Amino acid sequence: MKQQISVILFALSLIGCSSQTEKTVESTSNTDTTEVEVDYTAEYAANTNAKEGSMVPNFSVTTIDGEKITISELKGKTIFINFFALSCPICMTELPVLQEKIWYMYKNNDNIVILAIAREHTTEEMIDFRDKKAYHFPIAPDPDRSVYAIFAEKYIPRNIVIDKNGIIVHSKVGYNDEEFTKLIEVIENQLN
Repeated sequence: MKQQISVILFALSLIGCSSQTEKTVESTSNTDTTEVEVDYTAEYAANTNAKEGSMVPNFSVTTIDGEKITISELKGKTIFINFFALSCPICMTELPVLQEKIWYMYKNNDNIVILAIAREHTTEEMIDFRDKKAYHFPIAPDPDRSVYAIFAEKYIPRNIVIDKNGIIVHSKVGYNDEEFTKLIEVIENQLN
C-alpha cells in the first residue's frame, strides 16, 4: 500500500510542479520510504519553449463556442492563458478557482482576454466537460498539442500572462494558493 501511494504521489508531482523544489515520497522497498527533495527548476526551464521576457509566438485557436482567437490581433490587451488536461488532477483543482477568481473578476473587462486551452482534447470532449462542470470561461481544444508545443514540451497546468505589447510577463507550472495569488497580482499589475 505504501508503495502504491508513493507511486501515485510521485506521478502527481511530475504532472504539474508549482515550486522549484518539492518533497516527493519515493519507495525503495515495501517497508522503506524516504522523502527526497526534487529540483524542478532545470527541468521546467528545459521544457519551456516560450519564456518570460520573450514575444509571444502568434497562433490561432477556435473556442468550443466557435470564436476564433488570433493572438496577434490582441495587441493592446492583457492575455491570460491556462493550459490544462482532464487527466491532470491538479488542473481539475485549479479550474474552479480560475473561474471564481479570474473569470468572474475580469469577464466584463475589455482590456483582458481569458482563454483556457485543453491539451489533447477535442471540441466534443470540451463541450461535454464544460456543460458538466458549468464553466463559463472560453475553452479552446488543442487535440494535437500544436498550440501547447509553442509554449512547452511538458508539464501542466501552465499559466501564462502576456502584456499589452505581446511580451510574456508570467509563465508558471502547477497550482497552489500562493502561486495563484501571485498570478492574480501579475494580472492586476498589467491592467493598471
